[in-house]
Amino acid sequence: MEGLDPIDQLLNNKQISHHFQPLYVLSDWRTYGMESFIRFQDMNPEQLFRMAKEKNQLYVLDTKSVFQSVKTYFKSGMEKTLFLNVFPSTLMNPAFFDFVKQLGSEFPLFKQRVVFEINEAEPIEDISELRKAIVRLREEGIRFALDDFGKGSSNISTLIELEPEYIKLDKYFAEGLHQSKQKQFFIESILDYCKDQMQLILEGIETAKDLAMAKSIGVPIAQGFLLNEPKDLRDLIKEQRDFPLNLKLSLYNK
Repeated sequence: MEGLDPIDQLLNNKQISHHFQPLYVLSDWRTYGMESFIRFQDMNPEQLFRMAKEKNQLYVLDTKSVFQSVKTYFKSGMEKTLFLNVFPSTLMNPAFFDFVKQLGSEFPLFKQRVVFEINEAEPIEDISELRKAIVRLREEGIRFALDDFGKGSSNISTLIELEPEYIKLDKYFAEGLHQSKQKQFFIESILDYCKDQMQLILEGIETAKDLAMAKSIGVPIAQGFLLNEPKDLRDLIKEQRDFPLNLKLSLYNK
């Protein structure tokens, strides 16, 4: 709408879209799930959410993004796990619990398929209140991932307090993994900590050597531009049918 700033346009259901990036099981290259990323005209997501926070509209934008992403994903017929980034303040908002229940009613597979990634871009102001919100949502069948672990506010104490079902290691740990004994040791230590209670996901895989090392030390699930980049969901569905990951990766071994 002419005259409206980007946030107002978004809140009027204009110009919002999502790209999806696959996560893969490294033992057999199966698609484990998809992570959703918001897209809005020429503005990057960080600018968009910063502007929303300044206008006191972060919760509205966050939930609108979640709803649109869920709608797009389930209407496509996808049956894999869907990872959705959500800010801590959104999870703690009193209205969010009912919003999630509404999604569960509208989309029958929602609770079975969705994982909320706790977005580390926003500092956690009250860890005890966030834990209470997560416990309540978990009782409804919702699962959680701690995003960008090892970066910013995503640290060991947060991991212990929130007990997520998934740990997503920051891309820092994937960069140069094949030649860093320290990173290899750290990942192995986190894997030992996870054991049967959590799943570890390594983000930011961009080279074949780092992928090979991640697989060799036991990383179960990974994502990154080497494996696949965020794309329109329709393109991903067609691509995975016509050119599956195991065929793509075979090119790196030639």
